[in-house]
Amino acid sequence: MLKRLFLFSSLVSSLVLVGCGPTPTDSSLEYILDKGTFVVGLDATFAPMGFVDENNDIVGFDVDIAREVADILGVELVLQSIDWDAKILELNAKTIDCVWNGFTITDARKLEVSFSLPYLNNRQVVMTKDATLMTLADLTDKSVGVQLQSSGQTALEASTIFSTIGEEVKFDNYDSAIADLNSGRIDAIVIDEIMGRYINAETGLIYSFMEEDLGDEEYGVGFRFNDLLLTERVNAILTEIKADGTGAAISEKWFGEDIFLPTV
Repeated sequence: MLKRLFLFSSLVSSLVLVGCGPTPTDSSLEYILDKGTFVVGLDATFAPMGFVDENNDIVGFDVDIAREVADILGVELVLQSIDWDAKILELNAKTIDCVWNGFTITDARKLEVSFSLPYLNNRQVVMTKDATLMTLADLTDKSVGVQLQSSGQTALEASTIFSTIGEEVKFDNYDSAIADLNSGRIDAIVIDEIMGRYINAETGLIYSFMEEDLGDEEYGVGFRFNDLLLTERVNAILTEIKADGTGAAISEKWFGEDIFLPTV
């Protein structure tokens, strides 16, 4: 009996140790270095994190940070536009190496991906063209847009006001949601504050934001669940470009201030 207990205890200890770090078969970093490319999956309508500019190039804050990471790894950065609701499928199919596009860290997502250190703070806010919609309670019987499989959708559906709204309208991307908001088909959008305020500034401050929000959050880079060595290497690079000021310079370029988080 004692022998069986000892064997069971040893097995449990081994499992715990395996769960605490990379496994001996984790070749995730070697995989990237060997193939010479770092494929970043993103929704290319998510300004200012990653979006298509007037020259038809994908640009943005996340793109610039990812490029620095790829350069330090010594590999080529490849930007792959994806449907946001298929991001985990794309990741696990190895058509992309990571999801990097204002990807909110949540407990549910931690069960599917390995997250990097948080690198930006964000909030889920309500954006509207109707200045009379001032509080969340004003959304009663109104149509509210969300992006499919976004943290905005999760935040709205988990809120106390969800049961009072008239309709939740789901979009593949924010470009479509904003087009419907501008046409009057929907009354409001739940959107990342970083994106909403950037769009508002770019379009001449035509939108209003409710003072009440639907929750604070942090952005991280999402890797395949067992790609721990790659996650650790990217974490080291993020802290490196925080320490040397590269991250601050990129942040100043896109936001006018240093809001880049990774601790040194």
